[in-house]
Amino acid sequence: MYEILLIAAPLGSGKTTALASKAINLVSNGESCLVVQPTKQLNEQTAMMIASMDPSVHVETINGNTCPKRAVISLFNALLRPYDRSHIILTTFSAFINLPRSMNNHRFHLMIDEVPIAFQSTAKQLPSNHDLITDAIRITSCGIAYGEILIEDENTIRKISENLKGDAIHEVLRPFASIIANQNYRNFVEKKQYNDLKSGSMEDPFLRIYSMLNPCTFKEFASVRMYGARAHETILHKWFASQGVVFRDDAETLDLLRYKAHLNGDLIDFYYGSETNWSLYAQESDATIREKIINEIIRRFTGYPFCWLDNKSYEDANPLNGIAGNNKLPHHAHGRNDFQHHDRIAIVTAFNLPHTDANFLADFASITREEQKIAHDYHNTYQTLGRISIRDPNNNNRKVVILPDRQNAEWQSSSFPGSRVHSLGVDDRKPKKKGRVRQYDNATERKQASRNRLEEEQDALVEKYQLGRERIMEAGYQKSCHDISYKDIRKNVTAYKGSIINNTFEGMSFPITITDKEYGLLLKGLHKQVLENKDDNRLIMPALCVPDSNTKRAEQNALWGRHLYFDLDNTELKHRALSTIFPDVEMIVYNSFSHTKEKPRYRAIFLTNDNMTPNVYKFFWYQIVQRIENAGYYGFKDSRPKGGRKPHGIDNKPNVVCAFYLPCQAKSGNSFFRHYIKNRKPIDVREWIKHPITTRFDSDATLEIITAEQADQYVRAQPAMIEAAMAQYRNAINSIDLETGAKIGSNDAMFDLTLKLRKERVDRVDAFSILTQAANESRSPKDRLGDRDRYMKRYW
Repeated sequence: MYEILLIAAPLGSGKTTALASKAINLVSNGESCLVVQPTKQLNEQTAMMIASMDPSVHVETINGNTCPKRAVISLFNALLRPYDRSHIILTTFSAFINLPRSMNNHRFHLMIDEVPIAFQSTAKQLPSNHDLITDAIRITSCGIAYGEILIEDENTIRKISENLKGDAIHEVLRPFASIIANQNYRNFVEKKQYNDLKSGSMEDPFLRIYSMLNPCTFKEFASVRMYGARAHETILHKWFASQGVVFRDDAETLDLLRYKAHLNGDLIDFYYGSETNWSLYAQESDATIREKIINEIIRRFTGYPFCWLDNKSYEDANPLNGIAGNNKLPHHAHGRNDFQHHDRIAIVTAFNLPHTDANFLADFASITREEQKIAHDYHNTYQTLGRISIRDPNNNNRKVVILPDRQNAEWQSSSFPGSRVHSLGVDDRKPKKKGRVRQYDNATERKQASRNRLEEEQDALVEKYQLGRERIMEAGYQKSCHDISYKDIRKNVTAYKGSIINNTFEGMSFPITITDKEYGLLLKGLHKQVLENKDDNRLIMPALCVPDSNTKRAEQNALWGRHLYFDLDNTELKHRALSTIFPDVEMIVYNSFSHTKEKPRYRAIFLTNDNMTPNVYKFFWYQIVQRIENAGYYGFKDSRPKGGRKPHGIDNKPNVVCAFYLPCQAKSGNSFFRHYIKNRKPIDVREWIKHPITTRFDSDATLEIITAEQADQYVRAQPAMIEAAMAQYRNAINSIDLETGAKIGSNDAMFDLTLKLRKERVDRVDAFSILTQAANESRSPKDRLGDRDRYMKRYW
């Protein structure tokens, strides 16, 4: 997209001085600079610094102080009709971010002092009046959970955002309209929650908008430089990098700094109170810890000047207000140098994000909870404690920092080599052990790599289209034989809707190629069939399989799959509730043969707009299960606390070759068939790959990508493996118990053989034949055949 030069250096290292020097140098070469800083005070300090370094440089300061109520308009005019000589404009981020797109970006070098906040959320309880906003926008899907806001009625949004007449209702809605109208942000909603709000549900009656800074905001400037402490850990860096922005270290500017790492760590002692993560909830649930921390601060700091900061809700009642020599810091202290004569600081704030915001950043922006904690909480703490003498490398006094919890103190200490971490001794709880690191708890790069692999697999489907076309022709479902253009092949192949199997042990499957509408009508027609037994029904499989000499419908035989299938047994998830969890996805639901009112059992089919590779199918299958669990349900292998969650009853069948019984009437007579299609579309395969959510299955080894070469090795190795397994089985059933002299039973040997076949991914049909042969070779064929049938029910 474009490049940002990054100056990521510790606070106090002289980044602002280096910025001023670089800006003066550019001006001396006939260039102009736009300098964006977090506060008006920092604008003033920088203007004075530039004046002292080179009085000849023309500097304009445009912010709320210099242009009250007109900062944005004044800045826009200054960029639209700039001063006729090279110069520097100083402004705040709040003024810059509200600019409409300028036509003269190319005439300025953009210099950003401190990394801007890239994420914000806006939420208000609006069960009745939300339609003043929601009727003026529409939502376009961005993956499984979230949708992006697009404006449909610009006049309404502009009228509310400006609120020129001072309307009280519009003033409440103004924050929503303002952020929606701002082209410098991309705005999103959680689709289920948003649809529930519009339908009148009181479960969560909030209008909630998540806003991410648009990477295009900094585009088309002559150059972009960003100065910030530990910039690589910020939300902006991770978000922009995922959107294609390239960050490159500005080595030339880094060489101008006072230091590149803190040099006075041996002078710092960090103290902490709580052994567990500090939050407002933690303070409310156990007020004694907070009280003990405050008492320790008073005991250690009384008689000394010190700085402190607390959450706004606690500030007025905080006893630190009454201690002589206390100096309360502002909540946004970036650039403040007027506290650096202090050697002591206490920070009792909790900076945790609301869980809805944290879920959005994790699921949509792929920023893990750990990364959020660092970017939002620890970075704020780092900036705050950096206001005292810690920032001065020439100050050799001992420094004491008191923080609320151990995790924060240890992270801050890692930034200051040689510093020490101590407990205040006020919390006798044991520290929480670090849990197993999940695969997704790495940074964004690993998740991006996974998405890239899935996209590459989807791209490789083109190579298989001719083979798939030939397979469809062989099955006799396509009469015409004229080809050979890519367009014709793709049309033929994407008409594939699944493969019909005559019974569970049938090896051959027969593909059906029809339109989506015909597919829905086919299933609806089949639902009328009345059967005596479940096994009288045929089955449908998502996969198109190409049999070979060893297997017929094992996973390695699958070229691709179409649509996603789910079995729900003894579920408390009604199909209407399922449809609200995925409000924009076309789906078909129908009862199973064994469905009753007391024990609901049904199948759900999520339609897709394209074929999927076996790995993409499995990936989406787990994504859907996780989305259901996020809505308040639990399922297989879910070890998390159940709380008030209900069982969703989904059978663990994530493989593209799993087969599902076709629709029929329920034996009990309680039948239903629903095709949820109004205002819905099939899953956009490419879109879902780009916007996955975090799941509890992400560390599951079954999600590992299997290459074509590995699959080929499995197939080639299977005959030898099967022969070895049968030899071991025969040896076991013919062995003699040394104590009794009797032959050893074949029950355990049959079970072990089944496990080996399953582990080696032997096709279900072949496994049935092998177990049948093994049963007939035993001394009790009838019993072993019973074992075979029992094992095969659980085989897949």
